[in-house]
Amino acid sequence: FWVTRGTVRRPMQAIGAAAAAVAAGRYDVRLPAQRNIPELAPLVGSFNRMAEQVENHTSTLERAVRKAVDETAQRERALVFSSRLATIGTLAAGVAHEINNPIGGMQNAVNRLLQNDALEPRQRTYLQLIGDGLSRIARTTRRLLEFAPRDARPGRLDLLRAIEGARALVEHRLKQAQIAFEVEAPASVPEVHGDTHELQQVLLNLLLNSLDAMESGGGTRIRVALGARDGEVELEVADDGPGMAREDLPRVFDPFFSKKDRPDASGLGMFISFSIVQNHGGQMVVDSAPGAGFRTRITLPVATAREAGPLTS
Repeated sequence: FWVTRGTVRRPMQAIGAAAAAVAAGRYDVRLPAQRNIPELAPLVGSFNRMAEQVENHTSTLERAVRKAVDETAQRERALVFSSRLATIGTLAAGVAHEINNPIGGMQNAVNRLLQNDALEPRQRTYLQLIGDGLSRIARTTRRLLEFAPRDARPGRLDLLRAIEGARALVEHRLKQAQIAFEVEAPASVPEVHGDTHELQQVLLNLLLNSLDAMESGGGTRIRVALGARDGEVELEVADDGPGMAREDLPRVFDPFFSKKDRPDASGLGMFISFSIVQNHGGQMVVDSAPGAGFRTRITLPVATAREAGPLTS
């Protein structure tokens, strides 16, 4: 009895306890090698390999589930935004027109008053402040009109041209801030169907956002990557700037949301960019963390043979 207990019963109890622990979710359990009982060595080795495989597969599955949940949450937010875009766009257009008309009249009145040479210095200063405020309101309403639905001139376009066009508009700031600009793209990228002006506006807004963040919080590089997969063209704009807090990411596409400490920051750039990408049948998601830069990924459908309109440049 004592020999059986020491050589068989206790090792079998240990194996049973380890199996119960694995069944309860403790996948890090391992059995010690049975050097005194060669007959049990294959069983112990098989059990340890099984537990290790289960632990690895469980970790992989957990990571995949977390990624799927995050992507689903982002797509859900995108669907909610897209369902509101048409209504908000129409409202924005109406509000912008209603504001622009009286603003134009007030600006003309202020300009006429400023032409009066008999104005006291204080009166002139007050009128100039009023004029500056009216100009700021006018700029905001123009941004709203850019978001409003309008007739675009779509065609087949090469995103590389749009990238180069946006880069040319910020080249001076890139050199001034000594920020490297890199483009990664395969030898051939499929064309997409859309409006060159609108997509270039999206790219320009992303580059300006990166520059604003990097000039105030540090960073040395902006990278634009192009690729194609499963009938879609993928465009990613990433910087190594200060990044953004995780809790602020869900608000990035909200109208008038901005983290910039500047009086001319309207908070409409990402909102308008999101609507443009949605109107082109694409998706736009962002990712960031403090100190980890900011990354925007855009997917657009590849132009089909039926969309063989004139090439836009």
